[in-house]
Amino acid sequence: MTSISRWISTLVTIALLAFFLSGCSTISVNYDYDTTTNFNQYKTFSWAPDKTATTPQDANQAIQGGGLLSQRIRKSVGNQLEIKGLSHAENNGDILVVIHLGSQDKIQVTNWGYNYSNYYWGGFGGRQMDVYQYTEGRLIIDLVDSKSMELIWRGTGSGAVDNRQQSPDEIQRRIDDVVAQIMVNYPPPLP
Repeated sequence: MTSISRWISTLVTIALLAFFLSGCSTISVNYDYDTTTNFNQYKTFSWAPDKTATTPQDANQAIQGGGLLSQRIRKSVGNQLEIKGLSHAENNGDILVVIHLGSQDKIQVTNWGYNYSNYYWGGFGGRQMDVYQYTEGRLIIDLVDSKSMELIWRGTGSGAVDNRQQSPDEIQRRIDDVVAQIMVNYPPPLP
């Protein structure tokens, strides 16, 4: 990997990490699940095997999802699943857990319309618009039935990235908060 690719990968990793540090920002959380699944049958979970990087793009994705951030997210998801009554199984759990991380640059434009300024305030008016550029980070937690290899539950969390530096304990607390918000709807309510 070239030094430019490493630099870009490092920046993306920092941006994803910063997503979990955005304590003041709002996290948008959604979930979906297979309505035909009996979630009471699941007692154990395992982590899906990591893919081996074979191309530069795969390597960049592995860098983004690896390291300390990945460890912290796995710890938090594991804790949430244990709170929900599942036990961790090194291999062959009833559920395979897959974590996806991503980020995307966004632009938010707010059009406030035409403003008629008062002469005494120093102007005659004009169109008022605010443009806000930011990076949105996203965490997706997939739960897959290990026998059928079918997706049975997906939780997502997304929010604006905050670039403030924080301690490892603060980072873990933020990750725990985000993961708890995502996992609040697992298992889904009974019909």
